[in-house]
Amino acid sequence: MTEIRHQDNAPENGRFVLLVDGEEVGEMTYTYAGSEKAVFDHTYVQPAHRGGNRAMMLFEAAMEWVRKKGIAIYPLCPYVDKVLTVRKAEYGDVPRAEFRFDELTGELLPCDFGPGEDK
Repeated sequence: MTEIRHQDNAPENGRFVLLVDGEEVGEMTYTYAGSEKAVFDHTYVQPAHRGGNRAMMLFEAAMEWVRKKGIAIYPLCPYVDKVLTVRKAEYGDVPRAEFRFDELTGELLPCDFGPGEDK
């Protein structure tokens, strides 16, 4: 049996866990960036369990949660970014958060632009 569990450690981070017959075989992780944004930073499925759309199952559970929570996301994870790009018709409503890279500290920082301000 395959299932997805969500572990939310607000206000820091969380993850969606893929279980097959009770064994953890994959995950999709995120880090909160305030109360209205999250950075999706990692997706992994063990090689023996790849195929069968298992990464997509994690993605779909995560996007359902994002929509219900009403937050914007930053798709730092290449898998999340690719699915959002390729499947715009299905996921174009998922708000994307904008961030900037601080070259001095190496941190990813949220951009909070007000109306009329340049990015």
